[in-house]
Amino acid sequence: MLDRINPAVEIRISATPKTLRPDETVKVYRQDVIAAEMIKKEVVLNPDIELDFSEERTLNQNLIKAALGKRNQQAEVYKELGININPLLLIQLPNDTKETMTADDTAIAEQVKTYLRVACDITEENGLLAVWLANEKSNLPNLERPDNLAQVLLFKEAIALGWDCPRAAVLLIFRKLQSDQFTIQTVGRILRMPEQKHYPKDMLNIGYVYTDIAKDKIQIVTADSDYILNNTLIAYRREGLENLSLPAYYSERPNVERNYLGPDFRRTLYEVAGEFWKLERGAGLFSIEELAAMIGEEDNFSQFLEANAEWIDWWYKNGDKGKQHYAIAYGEGKAKALFYVDFIIRMKNGHIYLFDTKSAGSDTLAHEKHNALLNYIQKNSTENEPLFGGIILQQGSNWLYSNCRLKIQLIL
Repeated sequence: MLDRINPAVEIRISATPKTLRPDETVKVYRQDVIAAEMIKKEVVLNPDIELDFSEERTLNQNLIKAALGKRNQQAEVYKELGININPLLLIQLPNDTKETMTADDTAIAEQVKTYLRVACDITEENGLLAVWLANEKSNLPNLERPDNLAQVLLFKEAIALGWDCPRAAVLLIFRKLQSDQFTIQTVGRILRMPEQKHYPKDMLNIGYVYTDIAKDKIQIVTADSDYILNNTLIAYRREGLENLSLPAYYSERPNVERNYLGPDFRRTLYEVAGEFWKLERGAGLFSIEELAAMIGEEDNFSQFLEANAEWIDWWYKNGDKGKQHYAIAYGEGKAKALFYVDFIIRMKNGHIYLFDTKSAGSDTLAHEKHNALLNYIQKNSTENEPLFGGIILQQGSNWLYSNCRLKIQLIL
């Protein structure tokens, strides 16, 4: 067909391009695709559910109930927004790259169909269940349409390679695989935004995955660990929330000219050392008090905010990397680096506070960040949205910060 068309220019789009010339490929970063609102902001594994792995049939039923419940919640949110999209729950049978049905496949398929029919009145006959299996296919025509009647698709991965359905929102995976590793490819079927835009309700901007693998056994590849989240609580935007717009800074290559280990290095080093070499905390590099402070300052400050909620309109715990999170620049000249402020707080009187929590020995560059944050506050504070803040430290039951600039390195 391509030979008959004989195009002057041919553009091929693939996540796994095959070419002998690397200069023919263009890399598109995930954060840019998120910023363009073409895919979900993040994916969450087994949200809001505690599973009992002692009895397989009960486990499977609880997984189906939880996954279908999340689909139904999303359907209600679409209805509230006046959007005619019927979110689809994908239920994937165990797969070992074989297209034929195994005994495990058949048993789980029957469990799924029975539960959906008896507990939810979701069947192939009423059009709410679509099936795409090796020897059984039903209700597949127009399944990709945003308003298609089907609420659930039961399928097997090897049969459905290359299939795309933007309304797919929740994925339930029964995995009898050699690997418990999760990657973007594993959850790729629910990443697309159905209208290539994010919605005002964040529940619709997140992908949800349920699986029969225990949370402590799930392995998320490092490259995807900031996108696929495990053991995570999900929060949704409160009605009537006052918006806040703050200018942020981002670089595709942060810290490229700053040849130092970042401020989180010591904390990360100790966590990894404790995991792999079973080092006893408090030995060698840090005292027990230092370790507790390094690990707990953000949690302590969060608790402090909650204890004083009567004065606070809302507060937000910022992320620590990526274009989707709030950052300012610090440093001199071309050596500027990214500084992700820990907390953004809006008080009920309209004042905005930007705080970054520190503890003893946690950051040798705290003075640079403090001064950069004060400069940022001075530049961007307005009468309607006055800004305050800086580096903040815990002293007893209080938290202290200063609006004075530091001329020398602060020994924290």
